[in-house]
Amino acid sequence: LKRFGKVFEQSYTRFLDLQKAEAQNKIIQAENERKSKELDEARELQLAMLPKQIPLHPKLEIKVYMQTATEVGGDYYDFIKLSEDEMFFCIFDISGKGIAAEILMANFQAQIRELTKRNPVTIEEYMQELNKGVLMSTKGEKFITLFLGKYNRKTRLLKYVNSGHNPPILVNTNGAKFLDKGTTILGMFNELPSVKMGQVPIIEDTAIICFTDGLTDVVNEDN
Repeated sequence: LKRFGKVFEQSYTRFLDLQKAEAQNKIIQAENERKSKELDEARELQLAMLPKQIPLHPKLEIKVYMQTATEVGGDYYDFIKLSEDEMFFCIFDISGKGIAAEILMANFQAQIRELTKRNPVTIEEYMQELNKGVLMSTKGEKFITLFLGKYNRKTRLLKYVNSGHNPPILVNTNGAKFLDKGTTILGMFNELPSVKMGQVPIIEDTAIICFTDGLTDVVNEDN
């Protein structure tokens, strides 16, 4: 009877442990489902923030494509019409993933649009203001790579600044080149060390390919 009692006690303890583990698994499963739903909603919000309409012009053809990762990221592109002849466009990537990156993305998008409306005197002032805004938002814990350009349809001149972003590739009959002039990434220093503006004429049949590291980080079995 004593041996039976011990065996029964051990079995009952095991039964209680299994019940407890099953209850904990249900809680974990419910939490995972909640987080998964939140990420799905965040991804939908991220896509909803992208421009609804692509600028139309008889002499320009603009195509965009974005595929979100399994987590919410901080990739974004935008187009802003400045006048009948001038168009501003940008592409940027925020370090890290998750809800925090998306919140910073929304904040940075608003900052870019606000600064562009103000039409700062120099590109140096514009970039320093952006850098200051990123530092205030992130306290130096995250950074942003950015490529921004301003295209004049009348002069067919593209002015640009690359702030540590994957250099866009310009291709035409003269060959191919990286658009890499600019400055360092935003959010690392209290003040950007130097800002250089690139300038390139856009001849007929020129293509400019802009992308984030979501493209270059994807490799096959042969790397």
